[in-house]
Amino acid sequence: MIKPLAVSRSQNRDQPISVHSAQPNRRKCKFKARALYMRNGCRGIQEFVVEVNEISRTQLVLTSNFSSLMPDNFTLILGARQYGIGCAVYSRVESKLNCNLLKPESTEMVAYLAGLRDPNATIEEIRHPLFPRSLMVKR
Repeated sequence: MIKPLAVSRSQNRDQPISVHSAQPNRRKCKFKARALYMRNGCRGIQEFVVEVNEISRTQLVLTSNFSSLMPDNFTLILGARQYGIGCAVYSRVESKLNCNLLKPESTEMVAYLAGLRDPNATIEEIRHPLFPRSLMVKR
């Protein structure tokens, strides 16, 4: 049986109807990653460091001083170009972006990222079985 999606009408009639499934259980976290996107075709690759504040298997919340410059679709890069997460923004509030993940992540990945103590651990090479070794890092 197919579950119907919850459809909600905002208070302001000028805004479109938002369609979202049930809110996933987000876990509090604090780690940095790189947001990578193409600005002008393949030649203009832009990269910003962002901070992820909440994460679930299908959504995440991040903050950045450059959130107004970021497009609605980007790739979140973890480690030394070891792992990429496709993101699509569905809500913007000042410097905070609420994003849906293009592909659900594993529960193990979410638990690992939510349990990080050092926020800068995901900027350098990550040595963990969930992350493959980067070909970009000189050994």
